[in-house]
Amino acid sequence: MEEARSQYEAQALKDLIEVAVALKKSGMLDLLKALSEKSEELMTLMADDIALYRALGLADAAVSAIDKVDPDDIINSKKTIEGLTMCAVKALAEAGKTEPKPVGGVFGLMGALRDKDVQVGLGLMIQIAKGLGACYRSKK
Repeated sequence: MEEARSQYEAQALKDLIEVAVALKKSGMLDLLKALSEKSEELMTLMADDIALYRALGLADAAVSAIDKVDPDDIINSKKTIEGLTMCAVKALAEAGKTEPKPVGGVFGLMGALRDKDVQVGLGLMIQIAKGLGACYRSKK
């Protein structure tokens, strides 16, 4: 019995060392060390920061809402958010290279609507708006 306990403890120690090595390689061990050394200062800063409280409140609300969503919807949303984020970053980078052309009046807008990319972008926004509206109405 004592030998089995010693083997169990030796294995636990070996596992702990492996975890410590992995944390060190990833840089997380240094981060954890710094956090533990500065924990009192960090707690004081966090206690005095009203913006942090607000952000935490919003994060809590988001997490509470996400808990109520079907896991498959979360997976699909993740993929969509990744794709949209990539597209948004690329579009913003492109937009920053040149001055945007003003769209003048109704005729300018109608001309812009002939562009396939504009059509798809607006279609995507309308699809999202429809989903948001339907979900919102179902919660009333």
